[in-house]
Formats: sequence, structure tokens, C-alpha cells
Amino acid sequence: MKIKVRLAKPSDSKFMWMVVEKAWLATYPNKKYRITKESIKKQFKIKNSSRTPLVQNEINHTWVAIDDDLVIGICNAQIKQNERYLGATYLLPEYWNKGIGSRLVDKAIRWFGTENEIISDVVSYNQKAYKFYQKHGFKKAGNTRKPKGTELPDGVRIPVFKIVREPKD
Repeated sequence: MKIKVRLAKPSDSKFMWMVVEKAWLATYPNKKYRITKESIKKQFKIKNSSRTPLVQNEINHTWVAIDDDLVIGICNAQIKQNERYLGATYLLPEYWNKGIGSRLVDKAIRWFGTENEIISDVVSYNQKAYKFYQKHGFKKAGNTRKPKGTELPDGVRIPVFKIVREPKD
């Protein structure tokens, strides 16, 4: 298995969203929060009809992990109002725990610059993801900004908390 990590191309878009959907279906269903696979599938049907084109510029970068021409992972990084925000980072479940997510996140951290604070959101019950981000220097942040989380079509909201990676000298 020879995995390449590169900047995403517009032709990757469709496959990137397939990765995100599969990762959501494997990770986010939760009885306690009434988050069902059916609701997640509805969310992606709605999103598939209203996708914005992939943009790579000075404030938005998206990387993909590729295995033999197959998009298997994505990581998005954005600068919003001087905040460096690490967005969607997802892998196909069969590629979890192989270091590929770390390669994607490391690309984003280098792009942001280690001298800058980086923020992100993690689904509150996804301890595996939180531990992953901790390995990259993130920790739970104070309540400076209450992230809302994604609202699914049935009105249920996926709960999230903010994490932050402090600047390094």
C-alpha cells in the first residue's frame, strides 16, 4: 500500500464526499443523541444537491490521501477572519489507524504555520478523534466560542466541542 497525500483537485470532489459520508456512517450514529444512519444519509442527499466547487487559494486548502488513484481520506484547512480552522478530516474506515490521518493533519499544520493557534471542533462523543487530535497538540478549549455542530434533517444536532492547538515557538 503506497499512500500519496496531495492537494485536492476539482475532479476529486465527488470522491471526497463519498469518503466523508462513509466516515460519518461509521462514526456518528449514536442512540443517546438520537443520531441515526438514516438521518445521516438524508443529510448527504441534501448536501449532494448543493455542493460548492472545490477552491484552493490563500485561505482554503484541502488535501487528499490517495491509494492507487482512489481517494481514501481528506483534510480541509481554512483561514476565517484571522482564525486558522482545521475542518473536515476523514478517512475511509478501512484505512484508520495506519498513520494516514496524521499525514493529512500534519500537512494542514505546516500550511497554517506552527507559530499560529489552530482551532477545530470534535464530536463530543468521538473520543477516538479527540485522542487523535491530542497527539497533534490539540486540547479542549475554554468556552470562547460555542460550536453549534451540524444539524441533521430531522432537527437533531451532532454535539461538538472546540479544541485548540496553541502556537509553538
